[in-house]
Amino acid sequence: MEEDLIAFLLAASGVAAMVTDRIDWNALPQGGAIPAITLHRITGGHGYTMRGRSSTTGALVQADCWGGTYAEAKLTARAVIAACDDPSNPRIQGAFIEDDGDAFEVGDGPQPDGSTEFHNVRLQIRIWHNAAP
Repeated sequence: MEEDLIAFLLAASGVAAMVTDRIDWNALPQGGAIPAITLHRITGGHGYTMRGRSSTTGALVQADCWGGTYAEAKLTARAVIAACDDPSNPRIQGAFIEDDGDAFEVGDGPQPDGSTEFHNVRLQIRIWHNAAP
């Protein structure tokens, strides 16, 4: 699911325009440019039917949309929401926003532009994914 979710998000022109290819799992790279997105799997597992394991599984993923300003973080989040509203990856059956919130952090080191402020819009996304055979 991890590779498919990144491909799914980058296939959306709005997301790619905001972050280029800056989507990572679990943490922003040290000194990395923003805007960027970090993904965190909150819950997941395997789906089952009465006949056994299903190829479709669900996961709750947190997408942290980072920006040097609140507006930049919000625009990145809106691009992710738009991508979820129009799933185009055949392995992603659905992507549904369940929750969102805002955060602000002061970093230990400066961003490439010298700022130490990081704005974040957190989205919780329910992903329904068709696992590889």
